[in-house]
Amino acid sequence: FALSRVGGGISVDNKESGMKLGSIVRTGLVAAGMLAGAAGSAFAQGAPIKIGVLHSLSGTMAISETTLKDVMLMLIEEQNKKGGVLGRKLEILVMDNKCNPSEAVNVANKLVEAKVVAIEGSHCSSAHLASMKIIADAKIPMITGIASNPQITALSGPKGGNEYAFRISASDAGMMEALGIYLGTKKPFKTVAIVAEDSDFGRGGAEAFKAVAGKAGVE
Repeated sequence: FALSRVGGGISVDNKESGMKLGSIVRTGLVAAGMLAGAAGSAFAQGAPIKIGVLHSLSGTMAISETTLKDVMLMLIEEQNKKGGVLGRKLEILVMDNKCNPSEAVNVANKLVEAKVVAIEGSHCSSAHLASMKIIADAKIPMITGIASNPQITALSGPKGGNEYAFRISASDAGMMEALGIYLGTKKPFKTVAIVAEDSDFGRGGAEAFKAVAGKAGVE
């Protein structure tokens, strides 16, 4: 049993994977655009909706995140040809957080200074968590479709104290809980070895699986 994502991120080696990646990015961008449009009454009517993008374009996630950025640029162009969002063009400002919490704080502050009205990212959980207070203080919505640390859920929404952080993907805990139910019900094997990449996703998934393995009757 292996916990891994191709290139440390998302595979786009086939049509199905490419469509899934496009769907994730499109959902994030359109949602960010809708949030921005609803919150952007201070901006001139018809002015571009400026959206910040926090990706890890260097460091451990560079390969997958560069692919994601390229897909995003393609979808932005496609969406703008259709009239944008709410009749306004989308404009993105891309920043590299290097999958590093300290750098994530730095570039998140730069996006705040640039007066973006919404942020897509950060995709590394540690970088995302580090950025959350900044976007909450600035009241700028931030949406991610990849960061999976359960703490993001715990710290978001009215209960978590941050109403500007959003996630459209399952957490490590949610994914592994589903896997545990499957293993406990189907019982395909009794013993497993965990092989995980050394990244936020790999470490988080491995720890989450350890927490459910016992309940599933797996050693």
